[in-house]
Amino acid sequence: MIKHIAILAAALVLSSAHAITIDDVLTQVKQNNTQLKAAGARLDADQKNLKSSNNLPDPEVGGAYLFGKGPLDDKWEIGISQQVEWPGVYSARSNAADAFISALQHGYSAEQLEVLAQARSLCIDIVGYNNLIQFNQGVLNNLNRLFDTYNKALAHGEVSIIDVNKLKIERLLMQQKIDEATSLRTAAVEQLKGINGGIDIAGAESINTYAPLPLLSLEQHLTQARSSSPLLAKQNALVTAQSKNATATARQALPSLSLGYRHVCEMGDHFNGISMGVSLPVFSNRGKKSAARASVFAAEIDASFTQNTIESNIITCHQRATALKNQIGVYDNALTSTDNIAVLNKALNGGEMSLLNYLQELRYFVEAQAVMLSLQNDYNKTLAQLWQYTMP
Repeated sequence: MIKHIAILAAALVLSSAHAITIDDVLTQVKQNNTQLKAAGARLDADQKNLKSSNNLPDPEVGGAYLFGKGPLDDKWEIGISQQVEWPGVYSARSNAADAFISALQHGYSAEQLEVLAQARSLCIDIVGYNNLIQFNQGVLNNLNRLFDTYNKALAHGEVSIIDVNKLKIERLLMQQKIDEATSLRTAAVEQLKGINGGIDIAGAESINTYAPLPLLSLEQHLTQARSSSPLLAKQNALVTAQSKNATATARQALPSLSLGYRHVCEMGDHFNGISMGVSLPVFSNRGKKSAARASVFAAEIDASFTQNTIESNIITCHQRATALKNQIGVYDNALTSTDNIAVLNKALNGGEMSLLNYLQELRYFVEAQAVMLSLQNDYNKTLAQLWQYTMP
Protein backbone atom coordinates (compact mmCIF):
# COMPACT_ATOMS: atom_id res chain seq x y z
CA MET A 1 0.00 0.00 0.00
CA ILE A 2 2.77 2.36 0.83
CA LYS A 3 5.07 2.18 -2.17
CA HIS A 4 3.22 4.36 -4.68
CA ILE A 5 1.86 6.70 -2.02
CA ALA A 6 5.30 7.31 -0.54
CA ILE A 7 6.73 8.11 -3.96
CA LEU A 8 3.92 10.55 -4.77
CA ALA A 9 3.86 12.27 -1.38
CA ALA A 10 7.56 12.41 -0.54
CA ALA A 11 7.96 15.69 -2.36
CA LEU A 12 5.67 17.39 0.15
CA VAL A 13 8.43 17.21 2.75
CA LEU A 14 11.63 16.08 1.12
CA SER A 15 11.59 18.81 -1.52
CA SER A 16 11.61 21.56 1.08
CA ALA A 17 14.31 24.09 0.32
CA HIS A 18 14.97 24.51 4.04
CA ALA A 19 15.20 20.85 5.01
CA ILE A 20 17.54 20.43 7.98
CA THR A 21 18.63 17.54 10.16
CA ILE A 22 18.14 16.90 13.86
CA ASP A 23 21.84 17.60 14.44
CA ASP A 24 21.43 21.02 12.78
CA VAL A 25 18.69 21.85 15.27
CA LEU A 26 20.70 20.66 18.27
CA THR A 27 23.67 22.78 17.21
CA GLN A 28 21.48 25.88 17.28
CA VAL A 29 19.94 24.95 20.62
CA LYS A 30 23.41 24.60 22.17
CA GLN A 31 24.20 28.14 21.10
CA ASN A 32 20.89 29.85 21.88
CA ASN A 33 19.25 28.09 24.82
CA THR A 34 18.93 30.60 27.67
CA GLN A 35 18.96 27.91 30.36
CA LEU A 36 22.36 26.74 29.14
CA LYS A 37 23.63 30.31 28.93
CA ALA A 38 22.62 30.89 32.55
CA ALA A 39 24.15 27.55 33.56
CA GLY A 40 27.39 28.50 31.80
CA ALA A 41 27.52 31.82 33.65
CA ARG A 42 26.89 30.07 36.98
CA LEU A 43 29.61 27.54 36.16
CA ASP A 44 32.10 30.34 35.49
CA ALA A 45 31.18 32.13 38.73
CA ASP A 46 31.32 28.95 40.82
CA GLN A 47 34.72 27.99 39.37
CA LYS A 48 36.14 31.40 40.22
CA ASN A 49 34.72 31.25 43.75
CA LEU A 50 36.30 27.84 44.32
CA LYS A 51 39.67 28.99 43.04
CA SER A 52 39.60 32.07 45.26
CA SER A 53 38.63 30.08 48.37
CA ASN A 54 42.23 28.94 48.80
CA ASN A 55 43.74 32.42 48.87
CA LEU A 56 45.93 33.54 51.75
CA PRO A 57 44.19 35.69 54.37
CA ASP A 58 44.81 39.42 54.11
CA PRO A 59 47.91 40.76 55.86
CA GLU A 60 47.20 42.63 59.07
CA VAL A 61 48.70 46.05 59.80
CA GLY A 62 48.57 47.35 63.36
CA GLY A 63 50.12 49.92 65.61
CA ALA A 64 49.97 51.44 69.07
CA TYR A 65 50.79 54.75 70.77
CA LEU A 66 51.38 54.62 74.52
CA PHE A 67 51.59 57.72 76.70
CA GLY A 68 54.41 57.85 79.25
CA LYS A 69 53.95 59.05 82.87
CA GLY A 70 56.15 61.67 84.43
CA PRO A 71 59.54 62.06 82.76
CA LEU A 72 59.00 59.04 80.55
CA ASP A 73 58.61 59.70 76.86
CA ASP A 74 55.69 58.42 74.89
CA LYS A 75 56.14 55.08 73.16
CA TRP A 76 54.79 53.95 69.79
CA GLU A 77 55.04 50.97 67.55
CA ILE A 78 53.82 49.74 64.15
CA GLY A 79 53.85 46.36 62.55
CA ILE A 80 52.54 44.12 59.79
CA SER A 81 51.84 40.39 60.00
CA GLN A 82 50.70 37.58 57.75
CA GLN A 83 48.95 34.44 58.92
CA VAL A 84 49.88 31.26 57.04
CA GLU A 85 48.25 27.88 57.49
CA TRP A 86 50.32 24.74 57.57
CA PRO A 87 51.77 24.36 54.03
CA GLY A 88 50.06 21.01 53.36
CA VAL A 89 46.65 22.56 53.93
CA TYR A 90 46.86 24.73 50.81
CA SER A 91 47.81 21.91 48.47
CA ALA A 92 45.08 19.65 49.89
CA ARG A 93 42.48 22.40 49.60
CA SER A 94 43.62 23.18 46.04
CA ASN A 95 43.20 19.50 45.08
CA ALA A 96 39.71 19.48 46.58
CA ALA A 97 38.78 22.68 44.71
CA ASP A 98 39.96 21.18 41.41
CA ALA A 99 37.79 18.11 42.04
CA PHE A 100 34.75 20.26 42.88
CA ILE A 101 35.35 22.25 39.67
CA SER A 102 35.41 18.99 37.71
CA ALA A 103 32.07 18.04 39.29
CA LEU A 104 30.63 21.43 38.34
CA GLN A 105 31.76 20.98 34.73
CA HIS A 106 30.18 17.53 34.53
CA GLY A 107 27.04 19.00 36.07
CA TYR A 108 26.86 21.57 33.29
CA SER A 109 27.28 18.78 30.72
CA ALA A 110 24.43 16.87 32.38
CA GLU A 111 22.19 19.94 32.21
CA GLN A 112 23.11 20.43 28.56
CA LEU A 113 22.31 16.78 27.84
CA GLU A 114 18.86 17.21 29.42
CA VAL A 115 18.08 20.28 27.31
CA LEU A 116 19.26 18.60 24.12
CA ALA A 117 17.21 15.49 24.97
CA GLN A 118 14.08 17.67 25.09
CA ALA A 119 14.95 19.24 21.74
CA ARG A 120 15.78 15.85 20.20
CA SER A 121 12.46 14.40 21.36
CA LEU A 122 10.58 17.26 19.70
CA CYS A 123 12.56 16.74 16.49
CA ILE A 124 11.66 13.06 16.48
CA ASP A 125 8.00 14.02 16.92
CA ILE A 126 8.28 16.36 13.94
CA VAL A 127 9.71 13.54 11.81
CA GLY A 128 6.81 11.35 12.91
CA TYR A 129 4.23 14.02 12.06
CA ASN A 130 5.83 14.58 8.65
CA ASN A 131 5.78 10.85 7.91
CA LEU A 132 2.12 10.71 8.89
CA ILE A 133 1.26 13.79 6.82
CA GLN A 134 3.15 12.37 3.88
CA PHE A 135 1.31 9.05 4.03
CA ASN A 136 -2.14 10.58 4.59
CA GLN A 137 -1.59 13.05 1.78
CA GLY A 138 -0.86 10.13 -0.53
CA VAL A 139 -4.10 8.47 0.54
CA LEU A 140 -5.97 11.75 0.02
CA ASN A 141 -4.50 12.07 -3.47
CA ASN A 142 -5.75 8.58 -4.26
CA LEU A 143 -9.23 9.49 -2.94
CA ASN A 144 -9.22 12.67 -5.01
CA ARG A 145 -8.54 10.69 -8.18
CA LEU A 146 -11.26 8.25 -7.25
CA PHE A 147 -13.65 11.12 -6.50
CA ASP A 148 -12.99 12.64 -9.95
CA THR A 149 -13.67 9.27 -11.57
CA TYR A 150 -16.95 8.84 -9.69
CA ASN A 151 -18.03 12.40 -10.47
CA LYS A 152 -17.64 11.70 -14.15
CA ALA A 153 -19.47 8.39 -13.75
CA LEU A 154 -22.27 10.20 -11.91
CA ALA A 155 -22.71 12.56 -14.86
CA HIS A 156 -23.30 9.52 -17.06
CA GLY A 157 -25.63 7.88 -14.57
CA GLU A 158 -23.22 5.02 -13.88
CA VAL A 159 -23.00 5.53 -10.08
CA SER A 160 -25.30 7.00 -7.46
CA ILE A 161 -24.89 10.28 -5.60
CA ILE A 162 -24.58 8.20 -2.41
CA ASP A 163 -21.26 6.81 -3.62
CA VAL A 164 -20.00 10.29 -4.48
CA ASN A 165 -21.04 11.56 -1.04
CA LYS A 166 -19.23 8.65 0.62
CA LEU A 167 -16.07 9.73 -1.14
CA LYS A 168 -16.66 13.35 -0.11
CA ILE A 169 -16.90 12.33 3.54
CA GLU A 170 -13.86 10.07 3.31
CA ARG A 171 -11.84 12.88 1.74
CA LEU A 172 -12.94 15.22 4.53
CA LEU A 173 -11.94 12.74 7.22
CA MET A 174 -8.54 12.25 5.61
CA GLN A 175 -8.02 16.01 5.36
CA GLN A 176 -8.86 16.29 9.05
CA LYS A 177 -6.16 13.74 9.85
CA ILE A 178 -3.66 15.79 7.84
CA ASP A 179 -4.74 19.04 9.54
CA GLU A 180 -4.46 17.47 12.99
CA ALA A 181 -0.94 16.19 12.32
CA THR A 182 0.02 19.57 10.86
CA SER A 183 -1.29 21.31 13.98
CA LEU A 184 0.72 19.00 16.23
CA ARG A 185 3.81 19.62 14.11
CA THR A 186 3.33 23.38 14.41
CA ALA A 187 3.06 23.06 18.20
CA ALA A 188 6.30 21.03 18.30
CA VAL A 189 8.07 23.64 16.17
CA GLU A 190 6.92 26.37 18.60
CA GLN A 191 8.24 24.37 21.53
CA LEU A 192 11.56 24.03 19.72
CA LYS A 193 11.59 27.79 19.29
CA GLY A 194 11.17 28.20 23.04
CA ILE A 195 14.06 25.82 23.75
CA ASN A 196 16.11 27.75 21.18
CA GLY A 197 15.90 30.93 23.22
CA GLY A 198 12.82 32.22 21.41
CA ILE A 199 14.65 32.21 18.07
CA ASP A 200 12.98 30.62 15.05
CA ILE A 201 14.75 27.59 13.59
CA ALA A 202 14.43 27.93 9.83
CA GLY A 203 13.15 24.72 8.26
CA ALA A 204 12.39 22.99 11.58
CA GLU A 205 8.99 21.94 10.26
CA SER A 206 10.69 20.03 7.42
CA ILE A 207 12.82 17.65 9.51
CA ASN A 208 12.05 14.30 7.94
CA THR A 209 14.80 11.83 8.82
CA TYR A 210 15.44 9.93 12.03
CA ALA A 211 19.05 9.67 13.21
CA PRO A 212 20.45 6.31 11.98
CA LEU A 213 21.07 4.75 15.41
CA PRO A 214 21.55 0.98 15.70
CA LEU A 215 20.27 -1.10 18.60
CA LEU A 216 23.36 -2.63 20.22
CA SER A 217 23.54 -5.36 22.83
CA LEU A 218 22.43 -4.47 26.35
CA GLU A 219 25.97 -4.75 27.68
CA GLN A 220 27.28 -2.36 25.02
CA HIS A 221 24.69 0.27 25.91
CA LEU A 222 25.40 -0.19 29.62
CA THR A 223 29.12 0.26 28.99
CA GLN A 224 28.45 3.47 27.04
CA ALA A 225 26.30 4.85 29.84
CA ARG A 226 28.80 4.01 32.59
CA SER A 227 31.69 5.61 30.74
CA SER A 228 29.93 8.61 29.17
CA SER A 229 27.10 9.73 31.47
CA PRO A 230 27.94 13.27 32.65
CA LEU A 231 25.60 12.88 35.63
CA LEU A 232 27.44 9.78 36.80
CA ALA A 233 30.77 11.51 36.13
CA LYS A 234 29.56 14.42 38.26
CA GLN A 235 28.66 12.15 41.17
CA ASN A 236 31.99 10.30 40.95
CA ALA A 237 33.81 13.64 40.86
CA LEU A 238 31.93 14.68 43.99
CA VAL A 239 33.12 11.52 45.75
CA THR A 240 36.70 12.44 44.84
CA ALA A 241 36.14 16.06 45.86
CA GLN A 242 34.66 15.17 49.25
CA SER A 243 37.51 12.73 49.87
CA LYS A 244 40.10 15.40 49.08
CA ASN A 245 38.15 17.89 51.18
CA ALA A 246 38.30 15.44 54.10
CA THR A 247 42.08 15.33 53.70
CA ALA A 248 42.23 19.13 53.73
CA THR A 249 40.02 19.27 56.81
CA ALA A 250 42.30 16.83 58.63
CA ARG A 251 45.32 18.96 57.82
CA GLN A 252 43.59 22.05 59.17
CA ALA A 253 44.05 20.51 62.62
CA LEU A 254 47.73 21.40 62.28
CA PRO A 255 48.92 24.73 63.72
CA SER A 256 48.91 27.85 61.59
CA LEU A 257 51.75 30.35 61.75
CA SER A 258 51.85 34.12 61.91
CA LEU A 259 54.94 35.96 60.69
CA GLY A 260 55.44 39.70 60.77
CA TYR A 261 57.63 42.77 61.08
CA ARG A 262 57.54 45.25 63.99
CA HIS A 263 59.04 48.68 64.50
CA VAL A 264 59.10 50.16 68.03
CA CYS A 265 60.16 53.61 69.15
CA GLU A 266 60.83 53.91 72.88
CA MET A 267 62.58 56.82 74.60
CA GLY A 268 64.00 57.97 71.31
CA ASP A 269 65.41 54.61 70.43
CA HIS A 270 64.09 52.69 67.44
CA PHE A 271 63.81 48.93 67.39
CA ASN A 272 63.19 46.70 64.35
CA GLY A 273 62.43 43.02 64.42
CA ILE A 274 60.18 40.17 63.51
CA SER A 275 57.13 38.77 65.23
CA MET A 276 56.01 35.18 65.26
CA GLY A 277 52.93 33.40 66.50
CA VAL A 278 51.30 30.00 66.45
CA SER A 279 47.56 29.35 66.32
CA LEU A 280 46.44 26.14 67.94
CA PRO A 281 43.14 24.94 66.35
CA VAL A 282 41.83 23.42 69.55
CA PHE A 283 38.24 24.58 69.07
CA SER A 284 37.81 25.77 65.45
CA ASN A 285 38.28 22.30 63.91
CA ARG A 286 36.16 20.41 66.39
CA GLY A 287 33.66 18.08 64.66
CA LYS A 288 34.83 18.99 61.17
CA LYS A 289 36.66 15.72 60.54
CA SER A 290 33.61 13.58 61.28
CA ALA A 291 31.44 15.89 59.17
CA ALA A 292 33.89 15.57 56.26
CA ARG A 293 33.88 11.77 56.52
CA ALA A 294 30.08 11.80 56.55
CA SER A 295 30.08 13.93 53.38
CA VAL A 296 32.31 11.36 51.66
CA PHE A 297 29.93 8.56 52.66
CA ALA A 298 26.91 10.51 51.42
CA ALA A 299 28.62 11.24 48.09
CA GLU A 300 29.43 7.55 47.63
CA ILE A 301 25.79 6.61 48.23
CA ASP A 302 24.64 9.27 45.75
CA ALA A 303 27.07 7.96 43.13
CA SER A 304 25.89 4.38 43.64
CA PHE A 305 22.23 5.44 43.44
CA THR A 306 22.87 7.44 40.27
CA GLN A 307 24.63 4.52 38.60
CA ASN A 308 21.84 2.11 39.55
CA THR A 309 19.21 4.53 38.22
CA ILE A 310 21.04 5.01 34.93
CA GLU A 311 21.59 1.28 34.46
CA SER A 312 17.94 0.55 35.29
CA ASN A 313 16.83 3.11 32.70
CA ILE A 314 19.14 1.59 30.07
CA ILE A 315 17.81 -1.90 30.77
CA THR A 316 14.20 -0.70 30.52
CA CYS A 317 14.87 1.23 27.31
CA HIS A 318 16.69 -1.71 25.74
CA GLN A 319 13.81 -4.07 26.51
CA ARG A 320 11.32 -1.57 25.10
CA ALA A 321 13.40 -0.92 21.98
CA THR A 322 13.73 -4.65 21.31
CA ALA A 323 9.96 -5.14 21.62
CA LEU A 324 9.21 -2.11 19.42
CA LYS A 325 11.67 -3.28 16.78
CA ASN A 326 9.95 -6.67 16.59
CA GLN A 327 6.50 -5.08 16.35
CA ILE A 328 7.65 -2.70 13.61
CA GLY A 329 9.05 -5.65 11.67
CA VAL A 330 5.67 -7.39 11.69
CA TYR A 331 3.80 -4.27 10.58
CA ASP A 332 6.41 -3.38 7.98
CA ASN A 333 6.23 -6.81 6.39
CA ALA A 334 2.43 -6.63 6.12
CA LEU A 335 2.29 -3.05 4.87
CA THR A 336 5.23 -2.87 2.48
CA SER A 337 5.47 -6.36 0.99
CA THR A 338 2.33 -5.67 -1.06
CA ASP A 339 0.99 -2.44 -2.56
CA ASN A 340 -2.32 -2.76 -0.75
CA ILE A 341 -3.92 0.34 -2.24
CA ALA A 342 -3.13 -0.84 -5.74
CA VAL A 343 -4.75 -4.19 -4.93
CA LEU A 344 -7.82 -2.43 -3.53
CA ASN A 345 -8.04 -0.15 -6.58
CA LYS A 346 -7.83 -3.13 -8.90
CA ALA A 347 -10.56 -4.98 -6.99
CA LEU A 348 -12.83 -1.91 -7.02
CA ASN A 349 -12.30 -1.26 -10.72
CA GLY A 350 -12.89 -4.92 -11.49
CA GLY A 351 -16.18 -4.93 -9.64
CA GLU A 352 -14.93 -7.38 -7.03
CA MET A 353 -15.99 -5.13 -4.13
CA SER A 354 -18.39 -2.28 -3.50
CA LEU A 355 -17.22 1.25 -2.80
CA LEU A 356 -18.29 0.90 0.84
CA ASN A 357 -16.18 -2.24 1.26
CA TYR A 358 -13.31 -0.50 -0.50
CA LEU A 359 -13.44 2.45 1.90
CA GLN A 360 -13.67 0.16 4.91
CA GLU A 361 -10.64 -1.82 3.77
CA LEU A 362 -8.76 1.38 2.95
CA ARG A 363 -9.51 2.77 6.42
CA TYR A 364 -8.15 -0.44 7.95
CA PHE A 365 -4.79 -0.04 6.20
CA VAL A 366 -4.66 3.68 7.00
CA GLU A 367 -5.11 2.93 10.69
CA ALA A 368 -2.52 0.16 10.55
CA GLN A 369 -0.04 2.52 8.91
CA ALA A 370 -0.67 5.12 11.62
CA VAL A 371 0.06 2.50 14.27
CA MET A 372 3.32 1.52 12.57
CA LEU A 373 4.42 5.15 12.28
CA SER A 374 3.65 5.65 15.97
CA LEU A 375 5.74 2.58 16.80
CA GLN A 376 8.60 3.95 14.69
CA ASN A 377 8.39 7.24 16.55
CA ASP A 378 8.50 5.51 19.95
CA TYR A 379 11.34 3.28 18.79
CA ASN A 380 13.47 6.23 17.70
CA LYS A 381 12.79 8.07 20.96
CA THR A 382 13.86 4.99 22.88
CA LEU A 383 17.01 4.66 20.78
CA ALA A 384 17.79 8.32 21.46
CA GLN A 385 17.66 7.58 25.20
CA LEU A 386 20.01 4.63 24.77
CA TRP A 387 22.46 6.73 22.74
CA GLN A 388 22.05 10.03 24.60
CA TYR A 389 25.45 9.83 26.31
CA THR A 390 27.46 9.43 23.12
CA MET A 391 25.56 11.61 20.66
CA PRO A 392 26.86 15.15 19.98
